[in-house]
Amino acid sequence: MEHGKILIVDDEPLMCDSLKILLTRDGYETRTSCTGREAMDCFVTQHFDVVLLDMHIPDMNGLQLMDHIRKQCPEAFVVVITGHASVDSTVESLRRGAFDYLRKPFEHEELLKTVKNAMNQKALEKSRQQAEEELRKAHEGLERRVEERTRELAETNIQLRREIEERKRAEKELQEMNDEVKDFVRAVSHDLKNPIISVQGFSSRLLKHFGNELGKNGRAYVDHILANARRMERLVSDLLTLSMIGRLVPDLQDVSCEEIVREVFSSLESRINDKGVRVVIPENLPRLFCDRIRIYQVFENLISNAIKFVGDVKDPRVEIGYRDEGILHRFSVKDNGIGIAPESHQAIFEKFCRLKEVKDEEGTGLGLPIVEKILERFGGEVWVDSEKGKGAAFHFTLPKTSVDL
Repeated sequence: MEHGKILIVDDEPLMCDSLKILLTRDGYETRTSCTGREAMDCFVTQHFDVVLLDMHIPDMNGLQLMDHIRKQCPEAFVVVITGHASVDSTVESLRRGAFDYLRKPFEHEELLKTVKNAMNQKALEKSRQQAEEELRKAHEGLERRVEERTRELAETNIQLRREIEERKRAEKELQEMNDEVKDFVRAVSHDLKNPIISVQGFSSRLLKHFGNELGKNGRAYVDHILANARRMERLVSDLLTLSMIGRLVPDLQDVSCEEIVREVFSSLESRINDKGVRVVIPENLPRLFCDRIRIYQVFENLISNAIKFVGDVKDPRVEIGYRDEGILHRFSVKDNGIGIAPESHQAIFEKFCRLKEVKDEEGTGLGLPIVEKILERFGGEVWVDSEKGKGAAFHFTLPKTSVDL
């Protein structure tokens, strides 16, 4: 993914400077502003991929500035960062088109992950627009060919009409399918995600302002509500990902498999350090002609599962493997953890399946189904080789040449 330009708008100069240092170190080009007017002037001469916007700035309401940004630079993704905004204003910012929000104080990794998600979504949107333009041009070309053939071959009019009717029927079915996808996205975005955000926001405020009055049991109950709300948010996200695979036009490009793997391990660094996991990456990982975002999801799900299920073994290890099999790339993600009983090998690829051996409050049971569906989409497959107590090795294949998509 190409690093982009980020505008930081915050009334605290120290916060602006610290975020600029962090994002610049991660390869982003950044600019800062401490007032709304200065931020508006920035868009006169420049465009930005992501705007980190504090809702409390001295000379302008944050929602008003966000509306201005949407008019001046509609392609920019706005991430709201604030420690003061109410839940209502946060929800309102999302309704007006904000990509996401972060509540101060937040971890550096959380910020980088949010920015990276925004850039990934931006790349996906660009790919979609390019695909729509190509489809439009192809459709126009088809219309011209149909008209030429109609003039030249009058005797085939009847057959031609049948072909046109069939094309119209296919276009109608495609439109109905697109409408269903849009309805689903709208339901997820408004009917599910916003209530979850509200539950999280009000629960956090309850702990913050009335934590002492709640007592130990009360705080535990609220913590349980927050944990379940976070899990529901992840579940909605995974369901959305699962439903969209196969509907979006893939962004095929030449990418380094080693870069993808190292990027995944970097994003999981805190969990790796907490468990003391030793990571092994081979030197022979190939370059791939693939959809980078989807293959990143494959490695991310398999590697995070491997880290999760290393258990309490001595010297935990996660190892990436690769073998050239002629027309196929074959990869593996191995661990020396608790392992999986053979009778569960098929079940773990079913939706919402979660192994009972390890307490997993964050999992949704959709990680492996997502992996399987992505690989099937690109002509590959995935399977597991494991015994209980002897670690697990997840293998998957990808064709070396692009399949007919």
